[in-house]
This record gives sequence, C-alpha cells and structure tokens, in this order.
Amino acid sequence: PIALALRVMGQVPFMWQSPNGYPDVASAWINSNNLLARWNLALALVSNQAPGMTIDLDAMMKNANVGSSPAAVVDFWTQNILHRAIPDADRAQLASYLSGDTSKDRTANLVALILSSPHFQYR
Repeated sequence: PIALALRVMGQVPFMWQSPNGYPDVASAWINSNNLLARWNLALALVSNQAPGMTIDLDAMMKNANVGSSPAAVVDFWTQNILHRAIPDADRAQLASYLSGDTSKDRTANLVALILSSPHFQYR
C-alpha cells in the first residue's frame, strides 16, 4: 500500500533517473492530485486501512503516559511525528480540534491532520 501511494505521488524511493535525486522545489511535487493522495495515505495509516499495517495510537499514548488533555495529546504527536514544536497558533488550533474529545477516532484524525500539515512537509 505504501509503494502504491508513493507511485501515485511520483515519489518512489530511488527511482528518479537523473543523478541529482528528486527535485526539492514545491512546483515539482505539489499539485492537487499529490496533496489528495498524501491526505488519503495519512487517513489510511491512522485508521488502520492500509493492508498489512497496523498502528495502535492508543497504546503509544498509554506507554508514554500522555494523559487526556488536548494540549498534551497535540504536544505528544507533534513531537513524535515532527520532532519539534509547531507555532503556538497552529498548536492551539489542533488542541481546539480535539475540544476535550480525545477518543480513539478523534485522536487518529488529529494524527492524520499532523501528517497532512505543511509542518510535516518541511525538511
């Protein structure tokens, strides 16, 4: 499933023919089709819809003793996915998205939002 998604997005590892690798400019890979494919891949991963792959987000949070406050959940996932903090305004929007609902489905959607965010696209 990952290989198919990468093929649809034109980002199959080690398949760029020239010796310089994939272009590192937005115009080479950002378009509506690729963005939609990225969003769909993120949703498939976090909702365990990618065949042969299972991600237990609840277990990851329980093992880290994250708790249930929206801010703590956002901080945990941004740190684990992005390995850095995000701007306060974006952090507040993600915490607001949870609105006190840190259920399994809502948390999965939060993780998909982070994976689909411009912050995840940065090097």
